[in-house]
This record gives sequence, structure tokens and C-alpha cells, in this order.
Amino acid sequence: MLQDRLCCCHPEVDTQLRSSWTPVLHYVATEHNWGRRIIEIFLDIEKVFDRMWHSELLHKLLANIQILPAIVRTVLSFLEGRSFFAAVEDTTSDPRPILTGVLQGSCLSPRLYALFMDNISTLAEQLQNWKDVILALYADNSAYLSSSRGANLAVAKLQTSTYFQIGWTNGESP
Repeated sequence: MLQDRLCCCHPEVDTQLRSSWTPVLHYVATEHNWGRRIIEIFLDIEKVFDRMWHSELLHKLLANIQILPAIVRTVLSFLEGRSFFAAVEDTTSDPRPILTGVLQGSCLSPRLYALFMDNISTLAEQLQNWKDVILALYADNSAYLSSSRGANLAVAKLQTSTYFQIGWTNGESP
């Protein structure tokens, strides 16, 4: 669920970050205790907060019935009216609207990113028979983990998972 991927930027963020990775650590410990091989891929998407399309984000906000209209209006006010301009010596360009990206360092930005990425969970449908492959998300980081009695099978499952991820990243349906 979406709320399982969210973390707030308050003093207790370290505790929340640890608790959001608790299922991953539990998975690794359990599989290790059963004598299974664990293969992991960790991804950090570069400049992701700069690349979120406002229109797609608002579409996802409006489509999510769990999000109250007042929150959608708050996010809209957070995104709209932003602009940029270039300055070279004494000359400045005309202001241009910012149509992508959210503020880095804002407490709201990781939550918006989680919502923006929420349909990545559809990859689970492709892996439904593989209970030993998991996807963990936190802010702009993700991790695929696979386990098996043999390392070769775990690697093969992880490779298949990353092919689905690449397709999803390119806008293809899984």
C-alpha cells in the first residue's frame, strides 16, 4: 500500500526509515536462516525529483480515492506558479513556467514521489508466482531482492524482474 512507502521528514525520520526497511531485513534474515542465496539490486534514480511531471502527478492524485480533495488542492498550490529565469551578467531571460519536478528537501516531495511511482507495484502481478522476489521502495531508492537455494535461479529471477522494471520505466505495461 502507498502509506507503507511514505516517511515523514521530522526528527523521528531515522526511526521511520529503519522501520520502512524492517520487512526487507526480516526477508533477508529469514531467507538466510533457511540456507537460501539472496541476490539484491539497489537502484537510486538520478534527478528523480526534477523529472516528475506535474500533470501526471495531479492525475494520480485525482485518481486516488484515498486522497482528500483538500490535499489535492494543497499539492496543486505547492506545484503551481513556480517559474525560473536565466541571468547572464546584466541580462535576464523572460520567466518560464516549471512543469516538472518538486522541491528537494521538502517533507512533501518524498511522499509525492511515492505516489508518482505507486503504479510500479503492478510489477508484482508479473512476479506473482515468485514469492521469493520482493521490491522495496523508499523515496527515490528501490531494491529488488531475490532468493533461492541456488544462486543461479535467484539471479535469473532478478534479471527477469529488472526487465519488467526497464519496461515500466519506458512506459510499457508489464
